[in-house]
Parts: sequence; C-alpha cells; structure tokens
Amino acid sequence: MKKLFILSVFLLFAQPINSQWIIESFDSSAGIFFKEPIPIGFNNLSFYNDTSHYEGIGSLRVEFSVEAENPWGGGITTATYALGDTSLPYYDLTNGDFLSFWYKILEPANLSIPGDFYLEFKLAEIDENGYRDLWYHHTSLDFSDSSEEWIQLNMPLIIPSSGNNRDGFVLQFGDQPEHNLDLEYIRGFEIALVYLTNGGNPPSTALGSFLMDRLELIYPTAINDEDITPTEFALEQNYPNPFNPSTQIQFTIGSNQFVQLKVYDLLSKEIATLVNEYRNAGSYKVDFDASNLSSGIYLYKLQAGEFVQSKKMLLMK
Repeated sequence: MKKLFILSVFLLFAQPINSQWIIESFDSSAGIFFKEPIPIGFNNLSFYNDTSHYEGIGSLRVEFSVEAENPWGGGITTATYALGDTSLPYYDLTNGDFLSFWYKILEPANLSIPGDFYLEFKLAEIDENGYRDLWYHHTSLDFSDSSEEWIQLNMPLIIPSSGNNRDGFVLQFGDQPEHNLDLEYIRGFEIALVYLTNGGNPPSTALGSFLMDRLELIYPTAINDEDITPTEFALEQNYPNPFNPSTQIQFTIGSNQFVQLKVYDLLSKEIATLVNEYRNAGSYKVDFDASNLSSGIYLYKLQAGEFVQSKKMLLMK
C-alpha cells in the first residue's frame, strides 16, 4: 500500500506589474507570499530570498525535508485562510490560457526509498461569501536532476474533460454549492509537495531544494485570424533589472525581418551581439550574461527592418 506525504503552503497574490505578470519577482517574498509551516520532527519546509545564484537574484529558494512516518503517510500544512474571510483582493484570470512560473532545481530530491515525488499547484477560488473551492494541478516539474537553466512551467487554466489533473485543474475539495472554476474569483494559491512510496522501515524520507520565480498569466496566442501573428514591434525592459550578472531581454517583431540585438556601453562601444539573423514574426526572449563586465549602465538596441529602439539596463555587482 502506498504512503502519501503532502506538504502544503498558501501563497497570496502580489499586485501585478503589467497585464501578464501576476508576480514579477519573488524578491523578499519569504514570509510574505509564502508562509512556512511549523516543522514537525523531520518534516520541514523553509523559504529564503535567494542571492547565492546569479540567475536567481530576486527568486525564492525552497528547501524541503519530508518523512512519511505513519502507515498511511504523513503531512505538514499551514492554514492562512478561514471560512468567511473576504478581505483578500480578487484577481481575474479569465483571459489566460495558462498560468506559469519559472523554476530551477538546485538539489534533486534525494529519496531514501524509490517512489514518486512531485509538486501540485493549487488555485484558491473564494466567492463573495468567503466560501472556498481548491483546484489542484499535478505539475510536470522534474525533481530528479538539477537544472542549469531556468525552466518555464505552463499550467492549463481549464477543467480537463479527462478528469486528469495533469491536463488542467481538478477540484480537490470545496465549500461552494457549485464547482465551476470561476477564474475571476481567484484570491490565492497553494503548493504541495507529494511523496508516494511503497513504505519501508525506517520511514522513507526526501530532501532537496529548488528556486521559484515570476508567476505569469499567459494570454491566448490567437483570438481571430487577424491575431495569428503580432502586428507591432516592441522592445521590452530587461528582467531582472538591476541584474548581476545575467538578465533576459524580450522583444516582438510584427513581420519577418532581419533582426539585430546588440549591447553597448555609454560610450557607444559595442559590447555584445545577441541576435544577428533573419527571424519570423513573433515574440522572443534572449539571455545576456555580463559576467566579464564591470558594474554600470549599458544600452541594448533592437533593429528589425525600419524599427529601431534602445533601452538602458543596470549591472550591479
């Protein structure tokens, strides 16, 4: 008989930076967005503002140690919501196709006994009367190996017809008379680490750590025939900014063009060429590593056909 171990924690919304980002950065989020559960014996879940990994500046480091100590398993939870609480603000997710976050595995889950170890992401739907429905999604986050790069994980904002919570969000439990996943009533999130194993003596344990950052609402790629491809050109502000020493630059081109994206210092000396090729219409993200540069202000410039735009970014070491 399999043991079930669950670690659960509640996450509240931050004010969105723009129409896409729900939480732009988990900087200073430990103890604010996430509430640490009280350690019980071996079971512990700790949150830290990460500054030790340059790709993770402003991210949240999650360290976990779990133990399935009972014949049926074990668990440690926090409750930051009480029935009837209507003080939390609403955030409308109805226009999104996916909810996503970025992650990076630091220490793979070390399982003392082979089993399944995965993360569930949950939506807390709370209506006007304070009644809650909790919807959960079995994510594809892979705890088996460390990751050199940030990975974006997309979660479909649907109730899957298959009833499989890998394909969308499925009701876990609810207080509301009807259960419809009303995305305009989302007031918070929960996450859960789940450990399934066939048991053992001494009890099975799992240890590891990972980074989380940037919760995003992903909009439909096409609404009608006119929206199949972008029609505008844009150069976005790099993220994070300030940065040390790595950052990401996003741009959109409205038609097929030869594209150049270059970095300059304040004396207009070319520092790096990030893109220098023909690209189809669409949105792109490019990483820039300034490990060999000194602190200061730098310019990045996008040229695509007749479109030319530049922005400033700040490297702080």
